This record gives sequence, structure tokens and C-alpha cells, in this order.
Amino acid sequence: MEVIERRAVRDVQVAGQRAAWMVDDTLKVLRSGAAVPVASGVDRYMVSDSLIAFVDGPAGELNVLWRGQRILLAAVGADGKDLRWTQGTNSVAFFDGPNGRWYCSSMVRYER
Repeated sequence: MEVIERRAVRDVQVAGQRAAWMVDDTLKVLRSGAAVPVASGVDRYMVSDSLIAFVDGPAGELNVLWRGQRILLAAVGADGKDLRWTQGTNSVAFFDGPNGRWYCSSMVRYER
């Protein structure tokens, strides 16, 4: 067994073979047995078996980490704290409250 994080962590989430956690406001993931920072200033995040979605607070953006890529899904602005989303295998659906619309994004369109 190896130590992967020496600082206090919070909000550890695991799904399938994905693991993520917060250290202060920094989102980290487990990659090849090591802690890798994804973004700082993260307000919230959610892990599913194929991706990690998170709100980058300072930028006001909903992002997805999928297959090693950081993909911007939506600029949600300062009201990102009210953003609601759900996710599944290779897809994210989110509600844009001010516009009253649901959006769904399939990661398949981002295939390299």
C-alpha cells in the first residue's frame, strides 16, 4: 500500500476505476497510482464510471474530465452555484436555470 495524498482530503468519490477528491479547493484524481491535480477553485464535482464533471468556480464553467481531456461544456457564469447536472456513461445533462433549459452532451462527439 502507498500513500497518495499527505494532506487532509474531503469529499472522496469513487466510481468504477475512477477516484477523485478535494484538497482545499483543488480537485485531484488518481492516475497511475499518483495524485494528479485537475483544477483549482472547484466548487463542486461528480464522478461516474467514465468521466468527472466539475464546476470551476472562478471561471464559472462546467467542465468534464474524460479520457484525459478537460472539456468545457458550458460557461455558467457567477450563478454556477445553482447549476444542476446529472451524468452517466459518456454523457452529462445539465439544467440552465436562468434560461429554463436542459442540455445533454455526449462525450462521443469529443472522440479524438
